[in-house]
Amino acid sequence: MEKKEKIILVLGNGFDLDLGFKTSYFDFANKSGFWPKCKDSALWHFLDNQKKEQGKKWGGIEASLEEYVGSTIENTMFEKDVVAYRTIVEHLRLYLHRILYGKPLHLDQSRNEPVFNYKFSFNESLAYYLCDYAVRDRMIDEIITFNYTDINEYLKQIAKEEDLQFKNIPCTFLHRVDDTRLMVLGISSDTKLSDCRYDFLKKSHQIVQQPILRKLVEADTIIFYGLSFSRPDYCYFKQFFQVISDYKSGLTSKNIY
Repeated sequence: MEKKEKIILVLGNGFDLDLGFKTSYFDFANKSGFWPKCKDSALWHFLDNQKKEQGKKWGGIEASLEEYVGSTIENTMFEKDVVAYRTIVEHLRLYLHRILYGKPLHLDQSRNEPVFNYKFSFNESLAYYLCDYAVRDRMIDEIITFNYTDINEYLKQIAKEEDLQFKNIPCTFLHRVDDTRLMVLGISSDTKLSDCRYDFLKKSHQIVQQPILRKLVEADTIIFYGLSFSRPDYCYFKQFFQVISDYKSGLTSKNIY
């Protein structure tokens, strides 16, 4: 029997943006009522100034964090910066929850938790057609995502709309755990710090990084969608690209899109 080709889909925020969700850091930072005001923090002022000065060209919170920790920071700012960082992460979590789920439908009395309706609008984007392909042809074996959203929620709605059977695709979340209650937001592990106390911002200290190298090496086809490979996220793939570029590794050819 011929071995089935293994296909892995790797998603970045461009995927959610293509579906019409306002999930960029720029959207969050300019949404009234969600961007916090921590005016006693130099970190907050740095982020706030960059988003205002750079506008839509702003590289986002993580890029600004990288720049901030490499600059000269007043010694008295650390504790206030920690509070500001944690406040920003919590407000981002609340923002994403609101735009993805909207207001709660009702309260689940058995679990004492609000019940939400996942907000998904069908459109003509390439991201939507990729979702439709995943539901109809069932060719995607696994998903690796940087997004805080759950693609399986999209796929279930498409399957329901088209009266198709659907089984969740195994999904590895790199930036969220436990339904976005824990979010990973930070800097690359090899970032040079002007103050070693800001080491807590490194992603490697926020969560145990998911072992994705083996998954990628074993895949026959890898589809990257909406991923910029910016410095904070490239660390997840650096070793993989080193392995496949080494002819001594003995890997057969891969299809990478």
